[in-house]
Amino acid sequence: MNPVIVVATYSRLSALARLLASLVDADFSGFESVGLVVSVDKHESAEAGILAYLDAFEWPFGVKRVRTFDKRQGLKDHFISCCDLVFEYEQIIFLEDDFCVSRHFYRYASQAIDFYGDDDE
Repeated sequence: MNPVIVVATYSRLSALARLLASLVDADFSGFESVGLVVSVDKHESAEAGILAYLDAFEWPFGVKRVRTFDKRQGLKDHFISCCDLVFEYEQIIFLEDDFCVSRHFYRYASQAIDFYGDDDE
């Protein structure tokens, strides 16, 4: 199973758009399907714009899932809930919305997961 990319976002649409653009430009050759989960924390003024953007955003590499919340999680709880997705997907690559990735990040992260996956430390 390929690692699923999990992106946490809150209110920064321009940062999220930059990250997603870098993800679309990344090299996923040799990987059959790569899932994307975008987790949007509750934010009254920014949430509608982010959700509209994500609705129109096309993820050409696999299944795209947008996750929302009924009430604000806050930074710590949102981070933890995103990392808890490992129980659903087994392997995740967690990114925050203000990141920008290299074209080769996915291959590197996948190899790191394979190398350290059985290490309890």
